[in-house]
Amino acid sequence: MNWELRITKMSNGYILKEIVDGEEDKEGVIQERNTPSNKGELEAMKELLCLVKDTFGVFNSKHDMYRLDVEVKEQK
Repeated sequence: MNWELRITKMSNGYILKEIVDGEEDKEGVIQERNTPSNKGELEAMKELLCLVKDTFGVFNSKHDMYRLDVEVKEQK
């Protein structure tokens, strides 16, 4: 089975098309939200990266020594 994820950047988020074995399977949207801290663009990117991680099977256990974690950090 082959998976493909097509991502199109729009002015306010992303359009996603998931393709399985050459056939379009799912379509989705990740939209930037207006937030008081103006981090909507970062949160949308975080959501996109987590979706890519989940789509392509990078799963971790809380007991694993190493984990891939996507987060938005406040700069101090």
